[in-house]
Amino acid sequence: EIASIESHPYDHLSQAEQQGVGALGLDAEIWDCFVNHYESYDRKDQVRIGVFDHVESLNKSMSKRWKDLTDNEKDSANQLCYFEESWDGKSLADW
Repeated sequence: EIASIESHPYDHLSQAEQQGVGALGLDAEIWDCFVNHYESYDRKDQVRIGVFDHVESLNKSMSKRWKDLTDNEKDSANQLCYFEESWDGKSLADW
């Protein structure tokens, strides 16, 4: 299950949340890619940082399992900091 904090971009986290995230060794870039996967960014910001095409290419693929993604879809998922375990929603305990 995903914590509600994960749905926010780093710059929308409170100072205390940013400090907590920092204590885990995560900075804004790591948070926004590996935790949030740029999902909370609007189109303009996705275009600005160069991930919009990847987000768009995956819109119809989000319900697929990793093994069912095409190579192009996997590449787009990787650009959004997904890998098989995170894409398939596996618990960290199962990695």
